[in-house]
Amino acid sequence: MNASEKGGKVTVKLRKELYPERIVDAALKEVGKNIEVRKEEKGKYFKITLKPRSKKEAENIAFEFSNYVLSLIKRTPF
Repeated sequence: MNASEKGGKVTVKLRKELYPERIVDAALKEVGKNIEVRKEEKGKYFKITLKPRSKKEAENIAFEFSNYVLSLIKRTPF
């Protein structure tokens, strides 16, 4: 996971080989209920853009999102 913050938006890059797309999509659907989200595919990565409501939220949102995706992976049978 690689994350950066710019202009109130947080970008998270997740390697496709480690993060199944259906799990990423499920996490985006849930998180998207509360904040603006967008997914793009860039080579070997999913580029996730999250726009939290405040700068304070932006500081933690990338790690919280990544942890949520990992918890879904752990709970989902393949």
